[in-house]
Amino acid sequence: MKKMLSALSVLSVCLLSAQLYIPGTPSVSTNTNVGINTASPQGSLDINANGNIPVIRGNGGYIPTGLRFIDDSYTQQGNVKEWAIWKGNQWAKGLAFMRYDAVDYCATGICDAPLFLHDNGNIGMGSLNPDAKLTVKGKIHAEEIKVDLNVPADYVFQKYYTGASSLKPEYTIPTLEDVEKFTKENNHLPNIPSAKEIQEKGLNVGEMSNLLLQKIEELTLYTIEQNKLIKEQQKRIEALEQAKK
Repeated sequence: MKKMLSALSVLSVCLLSAQLYIPGTPSVSTNTNVGINTASPQGSLDINANGNIPVIRGNGGYIPTGLRFIDDSYTQQGNVKEWAIWKGNQWAKGLAFMRYDAVDYCATGICDAPLFLHDNGNIGMGSLNPDAKLTVKGKIHAEEIKVDLNVPADYVFQKYYTGASSLKPEYTIPTLEDVEKFTKENNHLPNIPSAKEIQEKGLNVGEMSNLLLQKIEELTLYTIEQNKLIKEQQKRIEALEQAKK
């Protein structure tokens, strides 16, 4: 009984000092759980909210089911910048952390969605349609990015020096004649996506980094072969000059 009276006293003081208005009758159950709009609270604070209004709302206005916060630092005349955590049904199911203009709703009701958590586990930053575990519409600044690769490009050296590759058995280094023919016909390197493919599908950073490493290893082998040839030719030139003497 003392616990119940204590909880009611605290609730009364809060209502008076914070000037809160709660529609319905707050209740305190025998286990000291507090309920708003429910006479049978099932948790420490149990709010039985209308699905068409925010659970917590600040400074008036309307957004469906969510939390809403005013950004006092936003001083553009005539507008109020707001942040909200919103679970709505106009997108695929998910939870959106959004900011919007409370006056004109940016014509659609949403100006920006900095973070969107899709029900399928994908996360969107600046995107309401994340098509991967993390989809970012904008720049990424990081100290380091780690990419897993199942087949690193060292198969180039493996195949050249040992005649076989456990990493990529089907790989064969192209001749320079083949490279020249391909680049003349296609205007890009063999096994490298064309400009059109990259424009349409984007660029896979992990795959591209590995392909570029493959090309570097191939260029290294071409250079080694050319260096051997130059040295052999130099020996022959020196032998011919010595014979003339």
